[in-house]
Amino acid sequence: MTISYTYDVATESYFGFFKVLFRWKGSVWKLIHRELFMWLVLYYTVLAIYRTLDEERKKIFRSNIEHFINFEPSILTFMLSFFVTTIVQRWNNVFTNMGFIENAAYAVSSFMKNGEDVRRAQRTVIRYLVASQILVMRSISIKALRRFPNYESIVTAGFLTKEESTIIQNTDLSYDSSCVPIRWAIQVLRHQYRSGNFFSHSVYRATWKEVSDFETHLSRVRKVDWVPIPLAYPQVIFFAVRLYFVICAFAKQYFDLDDDDARYVIHYYFPIVTVFQFICLMGWLKVAEALLNPLGEDDDDFEVNFLIDSNIYTGMLIIETSKPPPLKPDLFEDRNFGPIYPNNITDQSVGQALCGSVENIKLAGKDASIEVKKNGENNPPA
Repeated sequence: MTISYTYDVATESYFGFFKVLFRWKGSVWKLIHRELFMWLVLYYTVLAIYRTLDEERKKIFRSNIEHFINFEPSILTFMLSFFVTTIVQRWNNVFTNMGFIENAAYAVSSFMKNGEDVRRAQRTVIRYLVASQILVMRSISIKALRRFPNYESIVTAGFLTKEESTIIQNTDLSYDSSCVPIRWAIQVLRHQYRSGNFFSHSVYRATWKEVSDFETHLSRVRKVDWVPIPLAYPQVIFFAVRLYFVICAFAKQYFDLDDDDARYVIHYYFPIVTVFQFICLMGWLKVAEALLNPLGEDDDDFEVNFLIDSNIYTGMLIIETSKPPPLKPDLFEDRNFGPIYPNNITDQSVGQALCGSVENIKLAGKDASIEVKKNGENNPPA
């Protein structure tokens, strides 16, 4: 499920940051706490072993890792930045192409005449579009597949009839079955056009285009799942970051054990700088891992099942409420009416929004006479 925190940052404040920082579900702390614990165990294990060694073995230990002590993760930052940018672009591409029914439903409900047969055809088109979405989502999302493990579950949920389900299953479609309901929806629209139930040919084409666009979005999200980022790319990133912190468990040890002042340095007891690096880099990496497949079951993965339910009920609602109520005079016919606000609300932005930066600067009176002259070649405009 997606974790919403928008209200917590609706207004900037000194403590607004902490409302977000200390949340657990969907947070970076939840993503990295296991890895951080395992790394600290490794770090203190190496520390305990080092402090039990004699002086000669300590020198051998330090000589073996001295080449890594000054190694900085700048190359990892560079690699992660490109990787996360690519992942976020794919994540956004998936979200914008998941298929939202509103535009198609508005076209189907607005461009056709009234009548019981027309109403049934409109509802059928919406149902076919959502059924096509289910067939796509259950092939790329484990959430949708758990809800619709077979065609019988789709029939039970009301998105297909038994006859329609049988036809789809008996169709020789080794590659894609979601095109069948889309084709049915187009055929229903075509039949309604031939029956004269569209207001014109142009609105029929506009409706057909909305249905086609809905299918195009589903096709795009299916292709994103079909062709992932080349495996070697995430392998390199995942391996490099984890290897770096394995090296840090050895190279970032505090070696000045004989210095009496060392016991007053926090790094003597806890690698605070390295832990900060771990939170930033590993957190960055875990964000990329979580966004790599946004149709899974992580905290911030997309609500596929909610989208399916929203599409079917919103689409049917648009069909059933296409007829507006009787037209009546409204309060805004009185030019002195409004704006109206509750007594306990004072909106400081009233009269300031969408105003030009120099709109309120007065350089001349309303009826003042302005002297003008012709702008000649020797007097170019400023």
